[in-house]
Amino acid sequence: MLRGVHEELAQLSAIVRERPRLERDLASLNEQLRKSGYFLVEKSPKKAAKVLEDRVEWALRATEARLLSFRASADNDTEPVTRIRVMVSAQGDEQDLLQLLYRCERGKPIISVTRLRVRTMLGSRSPYSDSDAPPLDIQFELIGYLLQN
Repeated sequence: MLRGVHEELAQLSAIVRERPRLERDLASLNEQLRKSGYFLVEKSPKKAAKVLEDRVEWALRATEARLLSFRASADNDTEPVTRIRVMVSAQGDEQDLLQLLYRCERGKPIISVTRLRVRTMLGSRSPYSDSDAPPLDIQFELIGYLLQN
């Protein structure tokens, strides 16, 4: 029994001696992730949400669609990565909305488009297009990931 206690104590001592190296490895990995560009690296969830808002505005400039609403929130995580959520509502024709989604999702940082909902405004004509097709209302959620310090 005493022998088992000594073995366990030796194992725990070895783990404690490894801690500084493991902390350095973790710091190095975090720095690599930060430099990769795949994550939002702003100092706060509010600033990270602003990056997502800027991405939507950039995407909209390439289209004739118009932004109806924009609402941001962040998960209250204590994890190394915080999910930043942005609900977007826009209106336009089919091509504009396809371009909007494509431009929002492509590139770095990685941003996912989820909860997509598209509705037509039957009985009305799009003021954003020369087409006779009815305008489309689109709602979607953008999710980006904020790398915590």
